Amino acid sequence: MRLLKCWEVSYKQLRETIKKLPLLEEFEISYRVLSADTLKLMGKYCPHLKVLKFNKVEDKDLECDDEAFAIAKTMPELRHLQLLGNRLTNKGLLAILDGCPNLESLDLRVCSKLNLSASLRERCRKQIRNLRFPEDLSGVSNYVHGVDPYEYYCGCDIDIAIEMTYLKRLCNEYYAFQDSSLTEYYGQL
Repeated sequence: MRLLKCWEVSYKQLRETIKKLPLLEEFEISYRVLSADTLKLMGKYCPHLKVLKFNKVEDKDLECDDEAFAIAKTMPELRHLQLLGNRLTNKGLLAILDGCPNLESLDLRVCSKLNLSASLRERCRKQIRNLRFPEDLSGVSNYVHGVDPYEYYCGCDIDIAIEMTYLKRLCNEYYAFQDSSLTEYYGQL
């Protein structure tokens, strides 16, 4: 599931939808904040999650490991994790390395709150096959050159409509929901 610039979808709708997708393996959300509680819920109800792309505009003044701790505690099966612009610190990164032992790729570009020592860099290199450090700015010009990220993606409403249609189909295929209240619920998305 891919959600970009998805302000139309409320947190409540997102959390209720997550609960209905236990077979979800990939989730991407960009330019939208997810709380640590929502990430924990995702880890609980989506135990097969293999890919998480959680990209946002970094708040330059704040450090916060809550999201990293939620990922580390509830998503042990992750293989690919992208956290562009996240506010995690070394403590959050260590928690992810400990809690997600199957990670094959980790993208930490523009995570400016990380202050990686030589030993932490070495641990990352040994544990993660495909690794991108915070200082690797290739492909992230919208984060570092002052481009308004909310203007960066075009056609997002189309992406959202496609994803919501896909989401409805998934629910119907996997669970064969015939309940009219479900149709009414998803009709509101």
